[in-house]
Amino acid sequence: MSEQCPNCMEERLDGTDYCKCGWHFPGITGIDENPDNTGVREWEQNRKEMEKEPEQSKAESQPSFVQSEEEWEQNRKEMEKEPDTITAEIVDNIETQGILVLPNEKEIQFEDNPKTVGRNDVREHVEIELNKNPGEVSSEQFTIWREDSHYFIEDRKTSVQKKPSTNGTKVNGETITNEMKRELHNDDKIEFARIPECVATFQIK
Repeated sequence: MSEQCPNCMEERLDGTDYCKCGWHFPGITGIDENPDNTGVREWEQNRKEMEKEPEQSKAESQPSFVQSEEEWEQNRKEMEKEPDTITAEIVDNIETQGILVLPNEKEIQFEDNPKTVGRNDVREHVEIELNKNPGEVSSEQFTIWREDSHYFIEDRKTSVQKKPSTNGTKVNGETITNEMKRELHNDDKIEFARIPECVATFQIK
């Protein structure tokens, strides 16, 4: 079987030491001893150049990560801010629970849906006063609901309250009857009518 050139896969001609592409078959001493080895030297030079190209391309494709001192400092400050931002987002997303503690220690919890509070909720605690004058506390005294993690109260016509109370409602001593919604805060005092014992405390947990 005749020998093939590993460069161009052409068969080696009998009696020749060089392929037509310039490949020098092994077994011949010294390429430079052949006076017609110009093509071989050029091929060898081209081969070396081709071997260098991938390394050069790789070096050029590598991104530069050199930063100035000012850029490094700026990045450090941004990284230090991230935990605080994440913590703030988590805290904001935690839903609070609003609770109204009535004079008889009964607790009413409030969420997004509006809920009314009235006479039946405090009857046991102020039964004597209510028996004398049942109208002192309306059947629907006021409405409380949650909106965007904040709590509000209204004593007026709402989606669940048919009309304002006939005797009025106060928050921390201020009348809110027929007014727009009032935001509630922790430990706010809500007064029903004119019965001194009829005071509820709003709590946020």
